[in-house]
Order: sequence, then structure tokens, then C-alpha cells
Amino acid sequence: MTKIHDRLSLNQKPTSSLREQAIDVTPALERSVRYLVSQQQADGSWEGEVVWCPMLPAQYVLMCHITQTPISPERRQAILQQFNTTRLSCDLWGLHDKSQPYLFVTTLVYVAARLLGVQKEDPLLSPALQFIRDQGGVLAIPTWGKFWLAMLNLYDWCGVNPVLPEAWLLPQWIPAHPGNFYCHTRLIYMPMGLIYGRKFQVSVTPLIETLRSELYIEDYQEVNFNAARSMLRPEEVYHPSTPVLQAIYKLSNLYERWHNKDWRQEAIAQMIDCIRFELQTTYYTSLSPVSGLLNIIALWLHDPNDADLHKALERFEGWIWQDEKSGLRITGARSSTWDTGFVIQALQATSPHVDVSDSLLQAQQFLATQQIRTTFPNIEDFHRIDPKGGFCFAGVWHGWPVSDCTAEALLALLDAPLKSLPIVACSIL
Repeated sequence: MTKIHDRLSLNQKPTSSLREQAIDVTPALERSVRYLVSQQQADGSWEGEVVWCPMLPAQYVLMCHITQTPISPERRQAILQQFNTTRLSCDLWGLHDKSQPYLFVTTLVYVAARLLGVQKEDPLLSPALQFIRDQGGVLAIPTWGKFWLAMLNLYDWCGVNPVLPEAWLLPQWIPAHPGNFYCHTRLIYMPMGLIYGRKFQVSVTPLIETLRSELYIEDYQEVNFNAARSMLRPEEVYHPSTPVLQAIYKLSNLYERWHNKDWRQEAIAQMIDCIRFELQTTYYTSLSPVSGLLNIIALWLHDPNDADLHKALERFEGWIWQDEKSGLRITGARSSTWDTGFVIQALQATSPHVDVSDSLLQAQQFLATQQIRTTFPNIEDFHRIDPKGGFCFAGVWHGWPVSDCTAEALLALLDAPLKSLPIVACSIL
């Protein structure tokens, strides 16, 4: 150490300037740019997978069971592969690969795998069953878990806090009107309200009976679901319910006992119209796969032969990513506009050093086509602002513009040689 220290003495003067010691990064820059360009798709775009969690493929299986939609043997195997590869180190499931195990996600995966024919003793599921029973069963599963289990006849609807369809009949100037909520919130709870209003449950089969015995410590018929309504596993509570929310739940439960049937039917009819508008303005994908799965169930309850329902089932395939390693997963979002906008800006920054003009031209031409150029009809009736001029996170087909996606797309297009690209004024900003 002494010899090394002596050689690095502070009094020793450098033998060359910093400029002479600088490393030429141009080759590395060229390689990285070439690789990025190699990932460009045929239409000029880029898109990476928005990785989600096994909650979504599990809910997809549950939706198929509820709506009697067949799952092919190949797809069944791909879904089980996803369940296998997303297990945590403890062999349970969470919201992401670094999370704690969640009763919510673990239960949905467990039920989905059982519906796909996996036995409870299988190594894939036996740790999950033990975890569920260690928690005292699924009584304290979070609200969305209660809701999905209720549809499967694995939880009684009286154990689920009401999601009243009649809330949509309130005057829209009232802050509590669901149309004033954040878009994802209102478009998830809209089909939930319709489903709750119907109190739908699948038929009890031998498998459902067996699952009841596995998910509960006591006999299912003896469970006090009214008391379980407010039970939540503490580890999965991000914020305790406030006195105001508890009061709303109490009033809602009182109303549910003696609700007006005419009001309910009027509300459900209005919600069906809202679901149709949402599907028709998103190329039948819905805002997200979370709301999309619920929209499919809601329309199926309305009419199993509904044309919009079958288009929604067909277009749901656009949320799916699949390969041999990770199996079938459902992305949380599509992102071609967002990704392409950033790649264009990155390539523009490197253009003085690397010639990527052809790739840039193709990318900018693609991005220009992703701007929403029309106003949807009757947007005020469906709690929407005018989307004309905006850019979506996904693509123009999605119909839901976002302010930061619009800003990044404009930066990618305006600071470009393509001054003739047809861009319309952006009302979204």
C-alpha cells in the first residue's frame, strides 16, 4: 500500500491533460444507436412491454369462467407458465416481483389455477393454500378480491360494501357523482356498479363447493359475511378507511336493503350506454385491461350475444404479450406513442454523431398519425373532455389522450425537419 500511495502522491503532476486522457465514446454511442434502431417496428414505432403482475391473467381466467369463454389448452399452459414465473421467493404472489405476498393476488391466482385444472396439492399451489389458511381464509381479502370472489359464488354479496348503480343518477354538479372521479377510478367502478346491481353469481358446481372448503376455515354456510364486510388484511391496507367513508358505507347498506328497483334499472341502462361509448371510442379495448375485463362481464350480463361484447373479447387480445419463457401475461398499458416520442428525442440528440435520418423520418411519420384529429360525439354525456389534438400513451386507437404524452410527442415532432407534418391544435393542453 505504501508504494502505491507514494506513486499517487498529491505532489505528483499529471503527465497528460484531461483532454488527452478523455475516452472516445463515439463507438459506444454508435453501437447503442444501431441497436435502438434495430428495435424499430415496421410502422416506424417502438414499444416495450409495460410489465404488470399476475393479477391480470388471473382475472382473465375468472372472466372466461364467468362468461363461459373457452380457454384453449395452449393458452391454459401459457397462463400457468406465467403464474409459475411470477412467484416470489416464498412461492406466493404479490403486486410485483419485489413486493410482499398479497392475499389478494395470491387468492386470485390460486382460484384461477384451480379453475384451469391444477390440483391443490400441486407444488404450484400448495404454498398458496397454506398461506390462505394461515390468514384465516379469505374473509379479510381486500375489496376487489371480495368482489371477484362474489361473482364466482365464493363470497356472499352481503360481505361486499355496496357499489351503487344509482350513484350515476346523481346531478353531475355534485362532487360525489362518479363522472367527476379520476378516469381509471370511474371506469373501473362503473361496470362494478352494474355487476353489483345485478348481484350476479355463477352456479354452484362441485369445483366451487371444493373451493369454498379450501378458502374458508369454517363451513361456508356458517360464515358471517356481514361481519366480514369491513374486514381487511392489515398488511394490504394502504390507508385506513375514514369516518366519512364508513358513514357512506353505512348509508349505502341501508339504501341497498330497500333500493328503488326503477331507479336501479334506469341507472343500469345508463351505465350500459356509458360502457358502449367507452368501447366504441377505444377500438373496443377500454381504458385499461382492468376495466376492460369488467366491461366484458357487464355486457355479457346484459346480453351474451351482444355485438360490442364480442368485439371487446376479440380486441382484448391486444393487451396480451406471450413468449415461451414467461408465458402469457397481460400488460397494464400499451405504450407505442409514449415510447416512440422519447426514442425520437434521443435519436435527435445523437444525430450530430450518428446518421439515423431514415429511421427518424419513418418514426416522425408514424408519430404524426397518432394524434387524435376528431371530436367524439356527445362527449359531455359521457363525462369526457374533447380529445381532439391530443396524443395517447398507447396509440390513436386508444382514444384517451394524456397531457404529458401530448407534450413529449410535440417535442419529438416540432424539433424535426418535417415541418410539413399535419398537426392540429391540441385542446388537451
